[in-house]
Amino acid sequence: MLWNLFRQVGNCTAYYEPFNERRWFDPSTRGDGMDTTHRGVSDYWKEYEGLQELSQYFSDNWPSKDLLMDAQSWNPDMKRFIEMMVEHANGRPVLQFNRLDFRLPWVRHYFPHAKIIHLFRHPRDEWFSCLFHDRCKDKACTLQEFFEHEGFYLQAWSQDLRYHFPFLDSKYIQHPYQLFYLLWRLSYLFGMQFAHHSVSYEQLTESPRLILADMFRVLDIRDYDLDVLASIIDPRQTGRWKRYADEEWFREQEALCELVIAEYLGQDCMHPNPVTI
Repeated sequence: MLWNLFRQVGNCTAYYEPFNERRWFDPSTRGDGMDTTHRGVSDYWKEYEGLQELSQYFSDNWPSKDLLMDAQSWNPDMKRFIEMMVEHANGRPVLQFNRLDFRLPWVRHYFPHAKIIHLFRHPRDEWFSCLFHDRCKDKACTLQEFFEHEGFYLQAWSQDLRYHFPFLDSKYIQHPYQLFYLLWRLSYLFGMQFAHHSVSYEQLTESPRLILADMFRVLDIRDYDLDVLASIIDPRQTGRWKRYADEEWFREQEALCELVIAEYLGQDCMHPNPVTI
């Protein structure tokens, strides 16, 4: 949604998920499938036309390997891949990443003039939106069963990041939501630490004109039509997580995770009520 908003802003070229496995720059791999919930979107790849050269630098490992990169990490292919999109852009380049959460220190180092916008969503609703398979929607689903049916990257990301955050190892996890919440929380902490501006998905959908105007001030973007942009936003139903479990159950799981993170990273990282941030 946020990517599509930038796509409608004048003098911007908005690239959708540059590290996606479908390789938007390659007509032979990107296919033509669309997510029907993406309102007002007819394609994900028009900005990549003429950028087939990106295939020389793209790595299939990027979506799930070496997810954590500090400022000193060495990846000249990734750097050149991003630089080419910036150079090819007509007007201001906007790159919408889903896989830079733990690479933000690297981005800040190699692209010091870039402005980073961090978008986060209520963890419980985000969790529920990831549950495609009926078995995963059952609270009694075990971690192994969840891995067999999950539709995203929970297992792959936890396996890669456990070398930096050992508590992500599945042998320490009692329930799939715990693993999800730990990753969500770490992603949130990285975003708050290294981004220039953070945006709540819920606030954006509830007060689009206010939140967008504030964000565009940070980015020094002045040429936009708030009415047009606000019309693109289709607020999703919140609180769907209640179909999965009650408030008490979620709070218990989140409290356990908060204790783990506080023990590993320090008390300053613990939030008394993280789901209302």
